[in-house]
Amino acid sequence: MKRFRLPSINFELLFILFIGLIPLLWYKDGFMGFGHDMGFPLAPIDHFQDRLYTWTDRLGPFGSNSIQVLPGVFMHGLEALLASFGIHLLEVQKITFIFWFVLPGITMYVLLRFLHPAKGDYPVRIFGSVFYMMNHYLLQAWTIAERTKFSIVAALPLVVLLIINVMYKKASPLKNSILLALVLFFLNGGEGIPLLITLFVVGVTTIITFFFLSNDNFWPKIKRLFIFSFLSLLFWILLSSYWLYPYFTSYDQTFGQRFEEAWGTAGAISWSQGVSASTSWINLFKLQGIPDWYSSPTHPYANAFFSNPILIFLGLMFPIIALVGWLKRRVGEKLVLNTRIYFLVLLLIAVPLSAGSHSPLGIFYDYLLVNFPGFVMFRSGFFKFGMIIWFAYAYLIAVGLKELIGWIKIRFALRFQKFVPAIFTGSFVLFIFIYNYPFFTGSFFDYAESRSTMVNVPGYIFEAKRELDRNKFSTRTLYLPNTDLRTEYIEYDWGYFSLVDLPDAMGRKSSVTNDVLTRTNETNLIVGTLSEYIKFGNSNLVKFTGVDRVIVQNDFVSPDYENNPLSGIEESFTKSKDFTLDKSIGRWDFYGYNKETIPQIYSPSAITFISAGKEDLDIVVNLPGVLDTPSFLRSDYPEDSNNKEIYDKIVIQARCADCPLTDSYQIYFSTSKVLIPGTTFYELGKFITSVRKYLAGSPNARLEINLSISTTLISDLGSIQAKSDEKGVRVVVRDLVKNLEEIKFNLEEISDSKVKREALKKIHFFLSFFVSY
Repeated sequence: MKRFRLPSINFELLFILFIGLIPLLWYKDGFMGFGHDMGFPLAPIDHFQDRLYTWTDRLGPFGSNSIQVLPGVFMHGLEALLASFGIHLLEVQKITFIFWFVLPGITMYVLLRFLHPAKGDYPVRIFGSVFYMMNHYLLQAWTIAERTKFSIVAALPLVVLLIINVMYKKASPLKNSILLALVLFFLNGGEGIPLLITLFVVGVTTIITFFFLSNDNFWPKIKRLFIFSFLSLLFWILLSSYWLYPYFTSYDQTFGQRFEEAWGTAGAISWSQGVSASTSWINLFKLQGIPDWYSSPTHPYANAFFSNPILIFLGLMFPIIALVGWLKRRVGEKLVLNTRIYFLVLLLIAVPLSAGSHSPLGIFYDYLLVNFPGFVMFRSGFFKFGMIIWFAYAYLIAVGLKELIGWIKIRFALRFQKFVPAIFTGSFVLFIFIYNYPFFTGSFFDYAESRSTMVNVPGYIFEAKRELDRNKFSTRTLYLPNTDLRTEYIEYDWGYFSLVDLPDAMGRKSSVTNDVLTRTNETNLIVGTLSEYIKFGNSNLVKFTGVDRVIVQNDFVSPDYENNPLSGIEESFTKSKDFTLDKSIGRWDFYGYNKETIPQIYSPSAITFISAGKEDLDIVVNLPGVLDTPSFLRSDYPEDSNNKEIYDKIVIQARCADCPLTDSYQIYFSTSKVLIPGTTFYELGKFITSVRKYLAGSPNARLEINLSISTTLISDLGSIQAKSDEKGVRVVVRDLVKNLEEIKFNLEEISDSKVKREALKKIHFFLSFFVSY
């Protein structure tokens, strides 16, 4: 009778799945991952439902466009699905973390099973999969559980598999393009455009490499490539149209201006050089160079990898093993050799990109940041391209291990040879565990000396959420104390620390507070309202916020600093007759508004125009009769009132006409390192800059580019004068004059009077600074 045998794939996958349970070791009683940029919600179902709309009341004090987070529907859909079954929130997070922890290992296993299907190649499959899911690149990402990054890391092996299947094994372009579109439909990086472009770099490298490595005739390969690329793009656009369409239509009118705001070039080089300070090629080839390791002396585990001899040895051993696979002259099947060539090419491309602004090619990277349209989104090169290094090494080290096992195996007696692969595979998996020991301790959550993303959320926070949910109306809640106006940090004494408001994670209710998403005019209204209570004990502005409730958070770490304009705000509210204490839930006190609020949408019968500085708004609105009308419009300048017939009254604050400007702007100087004025490369750089100006969608965006160019030219002028380069001086002076003329032209092209005034103030500041430079 033939004995039943389970396929080896079951044991290999079971082993990988078992390792995937490691996140269960991270939890202490009552603690969960929360805070910083983790983005894990306390209300998963609410969070998921919010992703189904292009507008949200949850973000910002008065709502926000949420088109950019639409693709996150799948990542948060998993959390919502688990919560809908009645699973406790902590267990939802554990299951979610296990899923994202093991998924890269599973997808890598699928790729390795495709490339090395032989039964005896299980060391390649097991080691490569475990290395890909447990490495230092993902370790730093787990500090805030970057599910967007994990989704792209998990998609990488599948994308490569499908491309190889079409370009090398001549599989159906139609079938594989559908599969590729489905992979990117679910594992879309949460609309992280830089991460998607990283995936695109890998895809293009894979296509080009296997195009030349394939023995097929040229034109059949071209045909197959065109069909596969076209269908993949078509199916991806169709499946992703739910976010692509609103995303690009929202940028239709002012794409250039919004692009500059989102990824402006100001400070890009300084930022990149900071991130790339330790990303030398040597460090990257050693699988190190993680920026946080070198910038923080209190890093929870980095020092061990610089001082512990065992960890130092392992850090050198893994790259050396990757080279072992190239020592064997004959590698058998040609696909194996071609695959090794491909992953080596991928590694050699990824290292310079991940090094960013670091030498030896950092000067070219800096040039691209400033001059190549859109490249500024890669100012954090290591975090965007580093995943490719670990992806390539996962394969190269796994294949090197196989060759090492084969070399050692023949030196044992025949009866012992069958045990060698298992022993060595187990030993090297153990080495992975040792080298990545923080995965077992959870110390990576402690990102600073006194800060962690693993916190114990008090029970009254959840009770407060239930209380807020009982209000079925579209009203707002004001949270006190106010955040630090200087840093916008949100901090609670039980461990939460972030730039994101705690109420944003609690549900879909609107919360009025100053945070990183608050617009300037919204901040002015909030600060003006709170300042009224401090100065007068009541507020004429509070009704315009739509607030019907105030929560005084006694666990909030109040910003206590000199000249804080909002010190003592809680006491002012408790004494105000506008609000009455309803109840206390834990350390949160709920106050109800005693007066009638203005609806969020209404048609006013009269409007007051107020021309006053934002810092004086609280005083102006308390002048007799100023806010008798049900609405008002505030501006710094009276000429913003273009149609005076619509206003019931106009209030203008007197101002100093000749006082110096008090506004200041950040100026970043960066002398040209390669594009020396007067050289051929300099003229090429000017051409690329002209392309950037052309792509800029508004005069204001072009003006920002001109100001950035001016700082470089001024810096170049000082550098060239020191070298007595007369030709270079003439070139810089000529271009500086031309640039000033363009600034004047672009300023005159701005039609919006308010934007034009702001631009004029900025130009004034820059020119004044240049004169004194």
